[in-house]
Amino acid sequence: GFLANLSFATTLANKGSDVSYSNPSLQYALFYRQFSDYLNGSYVDAYLAEEVLTVLAAPDSLRTVVNRRVLQSGPEELIVHILNINPEVPALPDIPVEVDISELPVKQSPTVTLATPESGSQVLESTVKDGVISFQVPEVNIWGLVIIGETVFPAVSLELISRGGAAISQPLDDKFVPGEELIVAARVEELGPTEYSLDLHVPEGWKHQLISQDEARVYTFQVLPLFAKKDAGYVITPVISKDGQAMPSWPLRLQARDKIDFRLVPPIAEAPGVKRDYELEVKNNSSAGVVKFCLQPPAGWLVDNTEFELDLQAGEARKVSLSMTPPDCGVKFWDQLDVDLPVQWSFQEITGTQVLQIRVFPAMFSIYAEGVAKDIMQGYPNLYYKDSLEEAKAALQNGEYVTLWLVNQDPDEYGPVVDEFIEMGGGVVWMGEPFPGENCPVTLVEKDVRAKMLNYRVGEQVRVTFDEDVVDGESSQTILELKDIKGNYQSADGYLAHLVEVKDWGRVLATWGAHVLYARRTPEVLSPPQMEGAPAVVVSADPEKRIVYLGCDMEATSEDSYHFEERLHRQKQWYQTYIFYCLLNWTAVKH
Repeated sequence: GFLANLSFATTLANKGSDVSYSNPSLQYALFYRQFSDYLNGSYVDAYLAEEVLTVLAAPDSLRTVVNRRVLQSGPEELIVHILNINPEVPALPDIPVEVDISELPVKQSPTVTLATPESGSQVLESTVKDGVISFQVPEVNIWGLVIIGETVFPAVSLELISRGGAAISQPLDDKFVPGEELIVAARVEELGPTEYSLDLHVPEGWKHQLISQDEARVYTFQVLPLFAKKDAGYVITPVISKDGQAMPSWPLRLQARDKIDFRLVPPIAEAPGVKRDYELEVKNNSSAGVVKFCLQPPAGWLVDNTEFELDLQAGEARKVSLSMTPPDCGVKFWDQLDVDLPVQWSFQEITGTQVLQIRVFPAMFSIYAEGVAKDIMQGYPNLYYKDSLEEAKAALQNGEYVTLWLVNQDPDEYGPVVDEFIEMGGGVVWMGEPFPGENCPVTLVEKDVRAKMLNYRVGEQVRVTFDEDVVDGESSQTILELKDIKGNYQSADGYLAHLVEVKDWGRVLATWGAHVLYARRTPEVLSPPQMEGAPAVVVSADPEKRIVYLGCDMEATSEDSYHFEERLHRQKQWYQTYIFYCLLNWTAVKH
């Protein structure tokens, strides 16, 4: 009620535009639309010294804000907001006001107009003496607007009626084709008795003429948008002239476009290999005709249909359905990539190309985990958990990317589960004692051996390849790539690890080593000599078996022992968690 309208009024009086926290009455919202040129126009200035205004015998609940408005030829008008801030005061009584305009570029014998949401506008009697204008403001309930200068300019709203001879059906449709005729209508609302004339200001090179005017004060103009550049924005501005002064009102914004427009919904994709259904919206910005168009997807993208033909009426928008599947675009972790999708079209003996843009994100994947603290992975993108093994299998059969994360599980019990999951096309990260069978990339030599440190290959990136034959230091096929990782991870008490041998289709990503956690302690080697250099992390080099083996649980069975949130990160477990994420993503997603 009162406070909502007051909040709305004070926001506008201080030249604010965010009125989203106000909930004004309809009466106040309509008042704003009528006087928006005086409230929110770009030529309204809120920064004027309040000392020019004096309210004689001001009530306690009265507040004022002084704005000014610069007219097109240079003179100014003052805009005084009269506000009643006390809901217990039903209205402010007659208010005597004096304004010193001696040093301001304001008309020295100005007209004074009061406007309120409740009573409309009225011209007030005033006197000017020694550069000070005096007048009496009648009753104001909550908000009154006093305009000192010219008589009030009418309010003008401008809208696009038709283009190319066809009516506009959507009020937010702001498109036009360069060179094709536009019809615009200016609706004038007189806020007080005055004589005026209306014209349009159009971009350079455009032509316009008044073609009709009716008794409802609707002025219709024909506009020829010549020399317009495609994809550029333009404005047509109504200009009111009266008493030797002129002021622009709110402009009509237009967007120059081709005869045919395309929009892809949604404009996103997940890579690699996630099939998604799309709608391609085709908009005719010209007269009726048949449009033929063809999609030219980037290399590697699979599209079920690329050629289309539609019969479109003038201004009509229609949608066609299609499906697309992107290849591996190299986006990982929090990356994204913008990919161009050209559309070639022909219409009315004109051909053109519009390039749509698709933002590609890494594919989402799911995990069924046993024996690991899931909360250490909080905040990592596109990673979701399945509540049961059956749910994980169902998702995998449905085409989703799914992996198993099994830590310290019984090899005999879960070995068959791993075999089934890999056969279904899923991936596995196994941590602990090796499981039996052909799908395990290692064989057990000795279990439950203490190891102090796990060492990754150190450098700008860690790379494991399908083919061990490296040419000129590079391999043609990369299995897994980890960038910017730390080189080693160590445990205070030593990791309970397993000594293993790698099968010929496995690749070693990290090895065990002996090290002391703190240099100030007495050197102590916790692992037997044979553990140094032994495989610690092994990745499958077989494209049909996306499986990773880690020779211990890395103390990730609980967040307390894992120390992921340990303040100084001495053990660098947050980097190890990043490696977990990359391993899980690689085993789940078919790159």
